[in-house]
Amino acid sequence: MPDGDQPSVDANAVAITAEHGVRPRREILREVLFLLPAIFLAVAVAAVFKLVPSVSAAWGGLFQPDKHPLLAPRLVGLGSALVGFLIGGLWIWGTRILFTLLFNKEAMGMGDVHIFAAVGAVTGWIVPSLAFFVAPVIALGWAIYLWVGKKQMVLAYGPWLAAGAIFAMIFYDHLIAHVQPLFVVAY
Repeated sequence: MPDGDQPSVDANAVAITAEHGVRPRREILREVLFLLPAIFLAVAVAAVFKLVPSVSAAWGGLFQPDKHPLLAPRLVGLGSALVGFLIGGLWIWGTRILFTLLFNKEAMGMGDVHIFAAVGAVTGWIVPSLAFFVAPVIALGWAIYLWVGKKQMVLAYGPWLAAGAIFAMIFYDHLIAHVQPLFVVAY
């Protein structure tokens, strides 16, 4: 180590590893502990809606425009933004947790989570779900270039997530037309 107590850091490195003085698995487990109260709260709310029909009926009534013409459209919009925010963020945060635990180095940064949560809040849950699968395809060409041309093994993924989200928004109808038949349930 050059300074005696500080590890050297590669200027091209993006991922945090144990070589940088950080234990990625321990850090990611702290994130999981941070998420546990929200998970328990979601399970408790779902249980209340399932076990207490009057609560479910009262809540559902708030979303009916004939009963609440001013409130219902606003609640639907808020709910759509909230679900999009959660699903968009969870796609990346779940990937971050899973791959950090598997490879013992930071798989994705929290900035990636923020990008997808914001995309989901603005567009709903479908666009970040499509973009999650489109972004790696778009990034693959650049990753090969970096690997072959510059011998770089690490890729900043945030710009590719944003590009995947833009692609999913522009070609939304075309993507849905190809993806939707995969989710048709035969009875």
